[in-house]
Amino acid sequence: METPYDWLTIAIFAGLIVTFLQRSVEDSEPRDSILSYLPPSIGCAVSNYLGNEGYPIFAILGIAAVLAYIYLVIKPFKGLRADGNGGARRRVEVVTWLILAIFSDGACSRGSGTKRPSSRMWTMPRRPAGAS
Repeated sequence: METPYDWLTIAIFAGLIVTFLQRSVEDSEPRDSILSYLPPSIGCAVSNYLGNEGYPIFAILGIAAVLAYIYLVIKPFKGLRADGNGGARRRVEVVTWLILAIFSDGACSRGSGTKRPSSRMWTMPRRPAGAS
C-alpha cells in the first residue's frame, strides 16, 4: 500500500464487498449475480497494476471505467432510502467501520514509530455510575 492507486482501488473494492454482502443478506430476490462483480474487481486489479507500473493515464481511465460500471450496472445507490427502516443508516455504519478498519491498522504510519492501536479502540465508552 504505497501508491494512491493502491489506496483508491482497495477503497473501490471494499465498497464492492460491502454492497455484495449487504445484498446477499436481503430478504428479497437477488438483484444481481456474483458474476456482475467480477468485471469491476478485475478492473481494479488491472488499474492498480497500470498505475504502479507508470501508466497513470491508463490507470485513471480504468478506474473511471470501473466506477462507471459500478454506477450503471451494480447500482449501489438504488434502494438506498432514509425512510426510517435503517437501510441508509446501516450502510453508513458499515462503510464507516470499514474506513476505520482500513486506516487504523498502522499502515498509514509506517516508519513513524507508532504502535498498532489497541483493541480498546473498538469498545464503547462506559458511562459513569449513576449517569442517565
